[in-house]
Amino acid sequence: MDEAQAAEVLDRLAERGLVVVEGQRVIGSLGLSLRSTRHRVELADRMLHTWCAYDAVGLPAALGRDATTVTSCPQCRRVLRLELASGQPPPGSAVVGWWPDRSSCTNVVGQFCPYANLFCDHGHLARWRAAAGQPAGEILDLGELARRGRDNWGPALRGPLRA
Repeated sequence: MDEAQAAEVLDRLAERGLVVVEGQRVIGSLGLSLRSTRHRVELADRMLHTWCAYDAVGLPAALGRDATTVTSCPQCRRVLRLELASGQPPPGSAVVGWWPDRSSCTNVVGQFCPYANLFCDHGHLARWRAAAGQPAGEILDLGELARRGRDNWGPALRGPLRA
């Protein structure tokens, strides 16, 4: 494809919040960001910033890699560090995730990601939802977030990008 066609494709992806473009550079794609965010994944000797807490759990799950997910609870601002062994979150954790309703989402990074967070516990999530006007969505445990991450990113990671 020529440069004009590539620019058109990037524009369409950016409108849907599937990539983030600054100038003529892609600075975010598939949940990863070149810009600092409050969510990150530490894989071996790399630190990767993600668009949301879901990405920080789901990407290592899809890769099946040991990783540390670092984010913060939006209710109390406490830093949450989760050790994922082979992409699996720790069992029995009180930490819960919020999966925003995507039925009216037209821009993933702008409308889904700001609300896809991890919380210290159910109480913090309930207080945050009350203050945020009871947004629609689902409460998910870490295991379900990891499963959705494997389902979401797994096909892309098994394709030519992984080879």
